[in-house]
Amino acid sequence: MAHRDQSLRPVVTSKTISKCAQFQDQMAQAFGVGLAVKPSDGCPFEAHIDGYVGQRLRFASLHFSAHATSSSRWAPHDRRMLVSVHQEGPITIQQDGRKCRVDPGQMFMLDPSRPFHLETGTIHSSAVFVNSAMLRSIIPEADMMTARAIQTDVGAGAIFRNFLLDLIARKDGLQEEEANQLAGALPHLISASLASSVDPSHQTTRLRHFRKKRILAAIEDRLPDPRLSAAEIAAAVGLSLRYVHDLFSESGDSLMSYVWRARVERACDELVSHSAMRRSIGEIAYGWGFNHVSHFSRAFRDRYGVAPREYRQTNARTDQ
Repeated sequence: MAHRDQSLRPVVTSKTISKCAQFQDQMAQAFGVGLAVKPSDGCPFEAHIDGYVGQRLRFASLHFSAHATSSSRWAPHDRRMLVSVHQEGPITIQQDGRKCRVDPGQMFMLDPSRPFHLETGTIHSSAVFVNSAMLRSIIPEADMMTARAIQTDVGAGAIFRNFLLDLIARKDGLQEEEANQLAGALPHLISASLASSVDPSHQTTRLRHFRKKRILAAIEDRLPDPRLSAAEIAAAVGLSLRYVHDLFSESGDSLMSYVWRARVERACDELVSHSAMRRSIGEIAYGWGFNHVSHFSRAFRDRYGVAPREYRQTNARTDQ
């Protein structure tokens, strides 16, 4: 999905959809999610959506008839997790080899960029999309927490549930600048809610996760510096270079691959930011640590499949 220009009003919608294909198109357009939806129990499909789609904050109250949903595709530049508070009806979720039943009063998280499957009866839920990179920087084991039922009757879970329900109730009067600020707070609130669901069997890996979190924070602080190196990152967190490389190898990534990908992603966000519309592509590239515009253009095309200029122009037209 294209990033929204901050000068434009967010889209607030309330609609009933009676065809699976129409619902799939709506979710792709509004949230960047690719879904394969099939009705079940021999009943026709119906969905009612009360949603808010802003530049950084996107959420919805959803009523569904019985159906099954699987992932089909995902817009890679959105990089979002779906977090849902379940309110009515039965739902079963599968992802990454985990399967759980979520009852009313519980919440769950899915990563739409990876395969998942869910089956429901007639249900009502409230969902919000959260930036996955920000969430992982706060709680690195976030990927291990998808497809888990999490309580929302006490503690941080209850605070998050009430926050989301109140957000939906007030969506008509929500200003874009306010919404952007709330989006920045969401990963912290959600991570506090998820923390109680960490599997005890993973406790022995907590120190490694904590150290990787420190590394990610150090990278974030130094990302615009073109001189940033793996050795400097290791020194900043007081760990050996070999150990830092080992932590990143667990996810099949390399340290500097992560750095360059993060730079491209931050530059991508700035390309379509209203405040940066008068800045040239070169200025944005240099501002995020690239020494050559040609290097940035190649990296951008590898990541998003189009040149930076075309991406900027296409999104501007999409947002009009």
